[in-house]
Amino acid sequence: MPGVTFGKKTIGGVAVPYAGFVLTEGQLEDGTPTSRIVDPGAVAQSTVVTPVPTINEWGMISLCLLMAGAALTAIRRKNRKSFLQ
Repeated sequence: MPGVTFGKKTIGGVAVPYAGFVLTEGQLEDGTPTSRIVDPGAVAQSTVVTPVPTINEWGMISLCLLMAGAALTAIRRKNRKSFLQ
């Protein structure tokens, strides 16, 4: 694409690479020759990686026990209903 400029900008103390360009309606790379420009660019990728919070092993064990208890309760209620009918 002609006229693209590349560089780096500092965002939040981190140097982030960028590409700058201008789109003109109905011209090269517009992609929508008869209507307005819908999406002039793409989502930027961050160079800063933020870890996803997870639960530890005891939290996972507690969650499994809670789910097993809920499943057992549901099975017992279903069997009790079928026994009474």
